Amino acid sequence: MNLEKVFCPNLDCPARGQCGRGNISVHSAKEKRCYCSVCQQTFSVTKGSIFYRLKTEPQMVLWVIALLAYGCPVQAIVVALGLDDRGIALCRPLLLAVDGLVSYVSAFQRAFRSPVPRWGQPGRCHLRP
Repeated sequence: MNLEKVFCPNLDCPARGQCGRGNISVHSAKEKRCYCSVCQQTFSVTKGSIFYRLKTEPQMVLWVIALLAYGCPVQAIVVALGLDDRGIALCRPLLLAVDGLVSYVSAFQRAFRSPVPRWGQPGRCHLRP
């Protein structure tokens, strides 16, 4: 675990937000918990991120978010990755929580997709060759 980029998320801690000061140590490597020597509090490494309190592997969550961002149907993700559709439905709000993802998705869609048909227009959007 790289502690150089970990800081104390405690709002009342004087060392909050300061990376690489030596005040953070490993509390439990198995549970990925750290200890702040200034405020004497323990915290999870993933506190404040989209991975906080998730039971699923982070790589799986990133795959689901990427597939949802590209417009992949939930049913296809369920079949392909063997997940529960209720868990994938919970990932949809994460698309807005990821900083700047919305602008990346629209940039990818402009670059790689044909225009989305509007109401009354036949067809579906397709990937450009």
